[in-house]
Amino acid sequence: MNDGKNGRPYSYSNALMLITLAVREYFGLPYRQTEGFAKMLGGI
Repeated sequence: MNDGKNGRPYSYSNALMLITLAVREYFGLPYRQTEGFAKMLGGI
């Protein structure tokens, strides 16, 4: 997504971060599984 883009990299919305963290806490996921979940959502 950032290929060939000038300036500041994309940032993720606060809502995406809160959903990801809520899912992590609810299911007790470790970091790598949480990262995979977020990639599955297409957010990261």
